Amino acid sequence: MRRTLPTGIHGICLMLGRCRRFALPAGLLLLAPWLVLGNEPAVVENALDLLREAQRSRGGVTRMAQVVEIRRQGELVLATPDGERTIPLRVVVRPPGHLIFETGAGDDLVRREFKDGKAWDVLGDGQPRALSPEETARFPHLVMADEAFLVRSALAGDLRITGVEDAGPGQVPLDLPAAHGRAVLLQNAAGVGYRLVLPVGGGLPLRVDYSVPGDQPETEQALSDVFTRWRVVKGLLFPAEVILYRDSRAISAARYSSIEVDLAPERPSPPAVSQP
Repeated sequence: MRRTLPTGIHGICLMLGRCRRFALPAGLLLLAPWLVLGNEPAVVENALDLLREAQRSRGGVTRMAQVVEIRRQGELVLATPDGERTIPLRVVVRPPGHLIFETGAGDDLVRREFKDGKAWDVLGDGQPRALSPEETARFPHLVMADEAFLVRSALAGDLRITGVEDAGPGQVPLDLPAAHGRAVLLQNAAGVGYRLVLPVGGGLPLRVDYSVPGDQPETEQALSDVFTRWRVVKGLLFPAEVILYRDSRAISAARYSSIEVDLAPERPSPPAVSQP
């Protein structure tokens, strides 16, 4: 029997090909529909202000746009009936088309990789197994949705802004009363949605909400990646811990002991044009 990646932090459920369109709670649409369906230019501009401030808080809009690859390494802590289970974790993301996700080590190593439009997995020291076209097609969306690239993708127009609404700064599940945060609703070309929660005036991302299928047919589970322990890497801020909540319960955490970042070289300023 083939092993599969454990359900865990930072989009493991998405990595397993179970990403779904994010659905807004019905109460939010009934109580404040204007936040999503009102004056679209005003809503989009509000969202853009929040997104730009998020980038400035992390080290600058221009500097964050220079990030070309992130390599994260540490441990994945899973909550199990027998207590916590810790396994090695390594994640490499290089938009728009390269992603590596590894858990475990030795015979228990599980590696999934997407590159140049193809995806495969490797178990232990076994041979690569090509993933199905359906699984492969999801990887570009996962690269785009990485915490460090989500805001940049929205500012670049690669994600559609569908609304802005009130949201608690770390509240899970999604139907808890609104508090001190603002959520920017984003959607990719395939209709997959993400709800990025930021401080009211903008700042470091607090969490990303999304949903995946539940254990029973036609059901879904509400998930949230919550970002903590921000660390400076090359003058930019990245979360060193990402906690996954499912239905208001923390079920796993990715704790990164090492974060490495590659930046694109700065473009030289054009020469000044002398005036006659």
